[in-house]
Amino acid sequence: MVNRRRFLTLSSLAGLLPSLSFTFSKPASRPVADDTGDLLATGPMIISTWKQPKANAAAQAAFDKGGSALDAVEAGVDLP
Repeated sequence: MVNRRRFLTLSSLAGLLPSLSFTFSKPASRPVADDTGDLLATGPMIISTWKQPKANAAAQAAFDKGGSALDAVEAGVDLP
């Protein structure tokens, strides 16, 4: 029988599993397309809530150079 302490420990660990599996997942190996078949993305994608084309272009350039997500964020906000 599982006591309360063990149940809480196991349930807290179970809550971490989705984030761990996401962290170690591989990028999509095939292009992503919408219902019409138009190509949407083949790798990392920049999503922003405001229309900032210069910031989005700088962030995408960081990804294109092989940078991490943090590099892309820094490039996107570090504009004059």
